[in-house]
Amino acid sequence: MSGIRIDFTLRGGNRVDRFRTEGTLRNERMDFTDDNGDKHTLEMGEKALDYRREGDNDLDFTFEKGKLHKGEYHIRDGTMVFDVETHELTMDQERIHIVYTLKQSGQPVHHAEIELHYEQEDR
Repeated sequence: MSGIRIDFTLRGGNRVDRFRTEGTLRNERMDFTDDNGDKHTLEMGEKALDYRREGDNDLDFTFEKGKLHKGEYHIRDGTMVFDVETHELTMDQERIHIVYTLKQSGQPVHHAEIELHYEQEDR
């Protein structure tokens, strides 16, 4: 397991959320906590990425370029189910880039982009 520094940016609608944090990377699994105390887990496969966030509002999305996957967003009052359409997915050394659209009943309801840079912490 190695310690990493992470710069995370989420752009969607008229909103941009950014934070820097530290986390761990082991066997293509990245774990980190954001400024709100939410726990993020990214599991990188050969062609897909599973993204889970646990906190006040939980989410569970799978991103795979050119594919639709069911995704869930859990809020206090219930669960919203989306089709997650991934337009771009890049998983390079020290960078993850995702462009996606959330759909309900075949209609787009949200378009977003995640940009994540990470690097090994100096020991």
